[in-house]
Amino acid sequence: MPAILSPGPGDATHMEATPSGNLMFTISGGRAYKTFPLSVSRNNLSISLQLLFQRTGNLRDLGEAISIKRRVLEITPEGHANMPVWLNSLGISLDSLFKRTGDLRDLTETISTYRSSAVYTSGSPRVRLTGAQNWARLLNLSYPPPSAILAAFDTAIYLITLTATLKQTLQNRYTQLQDSSGIPLQAASAALTLKRVYKALEWLEQGRCLVWGQLNNLRTPLDDLRESNAQLAANITQHLPDSGPVIVINIDTRRCDAIALLPGRDQPLHIPLPDFSLELCNQYRVGLTARLKSFHLRYRGESGLLASEDVDDGRGIRPVHLRGNNGETVMRTILRGLWEKLVTPILQRLELLKVDQSLDTTLPRIWWCPTGPLSFLPIHAAGIYGKTVSESVMDYAILSYIPTVAALADRIKNRQSIDKERTGVVMVSQPKVDGAASIPGTTTEVRSVYGVVKAVGMRAEKFEETEITAAGCLACHGSQNAKDPLQSRFLFHDGSLELGTIVQRSLKNADLAFLSACQTSTGVDDQIPDEAVHLAAGMLAAGYRRVVATMWSIGDRDAPAVATDFYQYLLDHRSSDMEGGLEGRFSANALHHATKQLRLRLDDNSDQSLLTWIPYVHFGY
Repeated sequence: MPAILSPGPGDATHMEATPSGNLMFTISGGRAYKTFPLSVSRNNLSISLQLLFQRTGNLRDLGEAISIKRRVLEITPEGHANMPVWLNSLGISLDSLFKRTGDLRDLTETISTYRSSAVYTSGSPRVRLTGAQNWARLLNLSYPPPSAILAAFDTAIYLITLTATLKQTLQNRYTQLQDSSGIPLQAASAALTLKRVYKALEWLEQGRCLVWGQLNNLRTPLDDLRESNAQLAANITQHLPDSGPVIVINIDTRRCDAIALLPGRDQPLHIPLPDFSLELCNQYRVGLTARLKSFHLRYRGESGLLASEDVDDGRGIRPVHLRGNNGETVMRTILRGLWEKLVTPILQRLELLKVDQSLDTTLPRIWWCPTGPLSFLPIHAAGIYGKTVSESVMDYAILSYIPTVAALADRIKNRQSIDKERTGVVMVSQPKVDGAASIPGTTTEVRSVYGVVKAVGMRAEKFEETEITAAGCLACHGSQNAKDPLQSRFLFHDGSLELGTIVQRSLKNADLAFLSACQTSTGVDDQIPDEAVHLAAGMLAAGYRRVVATMWSIGDRDAPAVATDFYQYLLDHRSSDMEGGLEGRFSANALHHATKQLRLRLDDNSDQSLLTWIPYVHFGY
């Protein structure tokens, strides 16, 4: 702050308007004076007084700051781009006054001021979003909040979309979104408190995965875009799968809820989850992260193998024996908590029954759409894994994840038959890359899959021909870029393949991607978990309908068997018209089968075994 605006003790400050419209400040003693544009200089002076109040607590300083800020608003021309800045500045001072006095009239004026900033028709969307956030925050002080909070969050969600426009680079868009991360979840929480389930769903769809949504819209016909913008939530519910429910789980500091979208039902079903909380979710995430670190599970490779304890080849892992409640290991405690407090209430409300898998019974599907830090937890493995009692969500349904409901609805709405001439499989094995751990199992993995595919007379193509094939199997290292997701890439000996390159290709027949690499479904930026900054979501945005990915690094010894079981299941369950080809329609079933076979081979519920099969996840339709 310039010294001219920071008079010391005993100094007197005089200000007056000059004929030219500028403001002259004169400090007693004739030490200095300067002229500034009237509104800017007055606002700066008011900020100095605000800071002085924060240091001394003298209400007189705060009162002078408020008076000056009101005068700034009076002399600023209507429509001026700085108006939201001045309004936010006044809002800060009024907010301080309310906190000091507790007078509801001060609160009312503060809310009105922030609202004026948010809805102003000119000015920076970023500045107006700050006003909208504070507008909603103050209305949210009461519980339940007033219905006016709906307008506040409506404005905030709209402004979020303006702050991350296509005019900016991807990195800048993600930087902007970090400051507003969590607003859609707060908005949905308020809407659910007010029994506005559709509105909650609308906000979660509009305010999350914005960048991937922008990429998808670039590939969408204009007529479809106009239609989707007109009735977002209504159109989504018109294109739902008929084989099971879609479950959106919203989590916020105040509450946790599920929104179930059911086939044949027009209205979404609201399922409160009072026993689960954001605090508990974060505890589980911290516990899971610590457990992964204790097993060195980050990158697929020799240093991260889940080796048997009787193997002494320098690659074995000595588990750290952390214990949860009731003598359970940390992993089993987390999975039990997810089962009892999150998943079971949902299954009970949906009246889904446990299926005897020894019978030839088709399991229903469930599509999970978690939000916030829930995106980092293995909901698909929630269950009780004891020696005498064992039950999990996998006994009730075949499970998939989606970044948004719109991503799934788009696949269903635009589904089309795959050209039989383009139903080959792209397979890539890259066991050694400079600067990365060796993963020799990738060679075995691709050779095994190749043998399964060639046994039925299917084509196997080079990766460069990915645009003409329906399925791809990548057994290699993956690298995710949080700042620019389109630079996330798969690593090969002679270079890398960036996600941006895949997005630019014509992938009309891109059906299934099997990403047998590390952490391809877990975001690497916990500041924006709802942007799904990971390769799996990126492959969906690139045009793939289904993606098999991993939440953390996978055992190099077990990966070949999982891939072989997966592709063998797909080939065994092909429709008659796909003779000589492959489609991913049953990819979720195939992964369910492959992980079940892996569990049978492991034959125990130790943390080591759980961490071996749990990372495999299915995304998409």
